[in-house]
Amino acid sequence: MRKLAFLLTLTWMQATSVVAAPTHSLPETVFAKIQYAEETDAELRKLIQQSAAMSYDEPEKSRPITVEALDLVAHGKPIAVYDHAYALYLLLKNCYDGPGSSTFGPGTREDYVRVARRLIEVLDASGRVGQWVFTDEGQFYLDAYVTAAGGLAWYLYEDAKGDEAPLEEALTLARKATDRVNNPSQYWAHDTEVRILLALKRDEDAWKIVNQVLKELPDFADFHDLKDDARYRAWLAEQ
Repeated sequence: MRKLAFLLTLTWMQATSVVAAPTHSLPETVFAKIQYAEETDAELRKLIQQSAAMSYDEPEKSRPITVEALDLVAHGKPIAVYDHAYALYLLLKNCYDGPGSSTFGPGTREDYVRVARRLIEVLDASGRVGQWVFTDEGQFYLDAYVTAAGGLAWYLYEDAKGDEAPLEEALTLARKATDRVNNPSQYWAHDTEVRILLALKRDEDAWKIVNQVLKELPDFADFHDLKDDARYRAWLAEQ
């Protein structure tokens, strides 16, 4: 339910080549440190475009193309910051079965967590998140950050099983995501933050967010259960 907002919001170009069988294990070259160039190699850009064209409908075919592109980067092909971030973003998308799925493909959950951490690292170092927000590139950086930080926060929350330390890490990431939310399609990140706060027994902070979001979007689906929660109703009555 909550991760349907992870669907690609960009317009994909049509694929123009036959791809190899899907790969479900990411090589270390995907996570390599690189030196950025002003311009991306033409071959690389073509591969990224091909991957983008099928990431939503055929993520299992998109995935090995993205891996191929990042392998070329690790071996010296020049790439700009935007295209590197975009390739990592595609890997987050094609971790899922798709289209419209919130179910991971075979062996991809661990990959999702690693790629999300790497993408956040790249975006933080770029200094571009929150810049040029009225351009397509600026909107991409915001969406990529919300996707990576919000998604990673959710899976850390799932894995924490009530343990406070990983929940605090998840909350930090969730707040990095919600600080960058810029349209209602990304409000799933508020839901992630609320679930983590409730797990940390910080109900007051959680209900404030629920109330704020429901004032703006009374039918917000992710809060369908919480709007009638007895704890929330009791808190609301005291306001």
